[in-house]
Amino acid sequence: MITCWMLNSLSAYLTEVFMYVHSSKQLWYDLSERYRHTSGPLVFQLQNELRNLKQEKDSILTYFNNLDGIWDEVVAIDGIPSYSYGAIPKYNSNPVKKIAASDESNKLVQYLM
Repeated sequence: MITCWMLNSLSAYLTEVFMYVHSSKQLWYDLSERYRHTSGPLVFQLQNELRNLKQEKDSILTYFNNLDGIWDEVVAIDGIPSYSYGAIPKYNSNPVKKIAASDESNKLVQYLM
């Protein structure tokens, strides 16, 4: 049922290309492998917007919402690495938490600047 829903949400051409995928998991994986590539110019544009964004006469809430919206776009386009259970070696002290903490620290600095 999920595979059917996913195929129905694609264009007719893509539906034909992915028609014979065996599971929704495989379909999701194939689509993400094909279309997950980042857009360098768009990421550059968003980073430039972040660099040039100023509070000026906006309220703190409006300014933060603008920042947060751009941050969300960057994550949606560029993303951060994700790990499935068991994929992280035991000797490594949870890289996902370290990446998230680093990202939050960077956001705080951008906000304060």
